[in-house]
Amino acid sequence: MNSQPINQPAVKSMVDEEMAQHTPGPWSIWDEGSDSDPSYVIDAKERHSFIAKTLGNDKANAEFIVRACNAHDELLKELGKLVTWVSKVYKRVAKDDFTQGLIKRQYLDKARAAIKKATTPT
Repeated sequence: MNSQPINQPAVKSMVDEEMAQHTPGPWSIWDEGSDSDPSYVIDAKERHSFIAKTLGNDKANAEFIVRACNAHDELLKELGKLVTWVSKVYKRVAKDDFTQGLIKRQYLDKARAAIKKATTPT
């Protein structure tokens, strides 16, 4: 038996890359339970991919998860465009250093932090 050694870093890299990708949307929910035992399944419509199942009467949470996930990519894209635009024009709009600093701290820094939070794996 002639076996070749497994390249551990390459295998780990492939696993990490696969785990880093979420199931593409759009996601949807469907009612799987009964009146006496309600439950909701979250899946990816186009891929018929089971994502999660809520237990009990938790339709509001399932709907919230689906709405948030379906809007995630578009929200990040548009927020990123807004941050880029504001970064370019705020110094021309705000003439004094105080207002420029306020815009940067109150809006740009918080928007960038939100983007980082939404894109950094936990």
